Amino acid sequence: MKAKKRLCCVLLTAFMTVGCSLHKVRENVPVPEIIPETYSTGGEAVLPETWWTAFGDSELDRLSDRVLNQNLDLRGAWARLVQFDALARQAGALRMPEVTYTGIASRARTNTFGQVVEGNLFSAQAGVSYEVDLWNRLSSQQRAGLLDYRASRQDLEIVAFSLTGATARTWYGIVAQREQLTLLEEQIEVNRKFLEVIEARFANGVASAVDVFQQRENLASIQAQIPSARLSLELLEHQLATLAGEAPLTPAPEERRTLPELPPLPSLGVPADLLQNRPDVRAAMLRVAAADHRVAVAVADQYPSLRLTGEAGFQADELGDLFSDFVWSAAASLIGPIFDAGRRQAEVDRTEAVVVERLAVYEAVLLDALREVEDALTSEHRRGQLIERLENQQGLAEKALEAAGARYLRGVGNYLTVLTETQALQRVQRELINARQARVLDRIDLYMALGGTWTENLTGPAGIAYPEGDTDE
Repeated sequence: MKAKKRLCCVLLTAFMTVGCSLHKVRENVPVPEIIPETYSTGGEAVLPETWWTAFGDSELDRLSDRVLNQNLDLRGAWARLVQFDALARQAGALRMPEVTYTGIASRARTNTFGQVVEGNLFSAQAGVSYEVDLWNRLSSQQRAGLLDYRASRQDLEIVAFSLTGATARTWYGIVAQREQLTLLEEQIEVNRKFLEVIEARFANGVASAVDVFQQRENLASIQAQIPSARLSLELLEHQLATLAGEAPLTPAPEERRTLPELPPLPSLGVPADLLQNRPDVRAAMLRVAAADHRVAVAVADQYPSLRLTGEAGFQADELGDLFSDFVWSAAASLIGPIFDAGRRQAEVDRTEAVVVERLAVYEAVLLDALREVEDALTSEHRRGQLIERLENQQGLAEKALEAAGARYLRGVGNYLTVLTETQALQRVQRELINARQARVLDRIDLYMALGGTWTENLTGPAGIAYPEGDTDE
């Protein structure tokens, strides 16, 4: 009777202390003071949920959908998410009782003081064991696993974001190379016509052989740029096909051959929006909270743990009598450390240092996000100024070439001036395409830096049961 009373006291004390956490976990990570109130500039246009549709490019829309459905890196990220989901469920299972069964059939022969005894033993039993979560160690472990799962989901969304950005950058790289090739073909045709005029003038004794050779050299220099431009185009097409999980020889869409006009600058909101819109920032926040829960696990591991066990079943010497003899047992064990040479305290120190590290990573990721937005804004603004000046330069070069050509045909000027102005005009035409491409890439960088929540609606490819939401606590 006294033993039963003592056992009841131990159990009562245990259940009264269930949920008593020894470490206060803060899942709501404080907002760093480094976040400014506003950006340096901004627009008024509404940015679509799927940012790439802002360009109004149906081919880019189809390519982005194809990449999100077929890319192998994204498929691997979905598989990693399944792994973290399984780990979170394993951590949650530790909080539940474990029920096992045992079946034994044995025969033994013993010799005791010359007396030989042989006999059978048959038993069928079920056992249950349960650890009482005295200090929230198990619940903190489960919560850390759940937060790891959520962070892995954010990692998946980072991959999706990166893929759409890479798709848009590669696609408009292809378009820019096509535009460059078209321009080079036009420049070759212009230089060929110039050559015909000069050769005719040379035949009439009006132009010199030097003029002919200079124009032939200029034509050859433009023609020499074609292989490099085609090489860049083909490599970009290979990259685009690979992004879509296809063989490198898969052709890219052919319709678009000129870079798009930039849509109006979007409304940027406030910098604090990055806390919710950037998956890398969200992942860093979740990992801070997960690390803090692991501190709680390490602290709780310094204190006693209570485990309840029980067994019930049947046992007999003959198989036919197995269910006639019912047996059972119950026990409670309290285990705690006395001396571990500081091992558990060292684990507490380590996990606390991990929290400090994760906080530093979180603030660094957020700071990088802020920098990326401002970098994209500055780059697009300065690139716009460059394009404006190049367009002005192009207009002046066209007039200079027209005047130099007219003087040359009247026999007043020399061909070297015409050649110089031709090369200047054709060079600025190529630079203008490069600057316009760079400005499109700046806008892509801005959209990527602002983030978004469209990735929350992503679903995994068929074939594996991917988790659709948070793992249950």
